Amino acid sequence: MKLYFNIEYHTKPGEKLELIIDEKDSAARSYVMFHTQNGLWKCEVDFFSKSIAYKYRLTDDSGNILREEFVLHRLGFPHNYKEFLIFDEWNNKNFPENYLNNKILRNKLSQFSPRKLSVLKKHTHLFRIEAPIYNPDWGNCFNRKYAFIRQLGL
Repeated sequence: MKLYFNIEYHTKPGEKLELIIDEKDSAARSYVMFHTQNGLWKCEVDFFSKSIAYKYRLTDDSGNILREEFVLHRLGFPHNYKEFLIFDEWNNKNFPENYLNNKILRNKLSQFSPRKLSVLKKHTHLFRIEAPIYNPDWGNCFNRKYAFIRQLGL
């Protein structure tokens, strides 16, 4: 399957972004991303597994690592799609601006047990929303104000 990664990240001249895919059974693979416009970086990857763990890395022209994500992004894919467009952002988990959110989430949901939801094959939009839910009786709420959300039937 084809994975198309897109990330908005502003760099200085001579710097480039790399996509690092961490595979369980082999060494991590690096893919150089290309800059399009206004800080948007893109990369196309052929990948044949149901799940992926990856991170982004900023390097200079001589290959020195300037900045690297600490926490891996993890995605799971259904088997019946051939292409995925992934619009991503730099992962700042456990940085000061996200510390309180992560700390509360870890303390509140220590008894959390994930469950797998079945994918409805007739739907055209497949996405997963991850949001901190601090109490077990809380849920997510979608505002149907925007036309594209009404079209999704949410």
